Amino acid sequence: MQINGVDKDDFTDVNNVLESIGILKGVVDNVDTEIHMADKTNTTDGSTAILPANKWKDIYMANVADGDTITITGIDHNGNPVSGSYQIANINGDAVGGLLTAIQDTFEGGGNG
Repeated sequence: MQINGVDKDDFTDVNNVLESIGILKGVVDNVDTEIHMADKTNTTDGSTAILPANKWKDIYMANVADGDTITITGIDHNGNPVSGSYQIANINGDAVGGLLTAIQDTFEGGGNG
């Protein structure tokens, strides 16, 4: 996965949203290997880990807002470029799992959405 506009050597997941939902555990494939580590764990209350069902508003001290967009790009298992995006339309209603679904759909479906 690539986050546009961010140099991989300078990347930190300051609020640890991506690691806490399982994205930044490292990627191993035939093309390249990258490991990104976050500097803290996202929780709902300072100690309870977030889950896919949690709403974006429930992530303790997260700085997310309606309209925030995450761009997803990468190479699928067949070596084809894929891209997609996920927009947080409503932090009070959208769940973190929507991002996971968008990533899965992008890579499994050859996403261009």
